[in-house]
Amino acid sequence: MDRQRHYPHLAQLLDEGARLGAIVPGVTRHGEEIGQWLATQRRDWNRLNAEQPNRLSTLGITPRRGTYGPVRHP
Repeated sequence: MDRQRHYPHLAQLLDEGARLGAIVPGVTRHGEEIGQWLATQRRDWNRLNAEQPNRLSTLGITPRRGTYGPVRHP
């Protein structure tokens, strides 16, 4: 799963001092497209399972503006 590869890379970037606003599509880590993955997570916030938004929130990540409604559990 992308989440299992991308989340730790995102956490590493943030631990090393990267700002969330600077992690945009095109930003990679160890060959993985972290910026695009992050944009997709924020856009599809309501489609994530219950654990995913909680983990992303611990990194300070929030849904993209205009993403409303309850979290859906696939």
